Amino acid sequence: KGRSKAKKEELRQALQKSTVFDALVGHIQNALDTPSLQAAALQLLRRVLLRNQVLTAAVYQCIDTIGEIMITGSDKRTSQQCAQIFVDFMLDYPHEQKALQHRMNHL
Repeated sequence: KGRSKAKKEELRQALQKSTVFDALVGHIQNALDTPSLQAAALQLLRRVLLRNQVLTAAVYQCIDTIGEIMITGSDKRTSQQCAQIFVDFMLDYPHEQKALQHRMNHL
């Protein structure tokens, strides 16, 4: 009975953590649409991804946005930051084969 309670608590904490990170990543993704906030948003995203390997759809969607900015961005420094984050993500996070192929084709 004690193990079951511990498992439930662990699951609750994982879901709570996931929700917090989804909200944070959502705010980061919104900030990426504002050129004056992009540099700060990219730094924050990099820290979040390096410290916490959060496997939620919001993270993967945000990385797709990073890929777009990396390619279409007019600021060289921002494009370089995006490239660093994108490469780190591709190497450190798991990917389904179809999604991996899509991201590679996008480049």
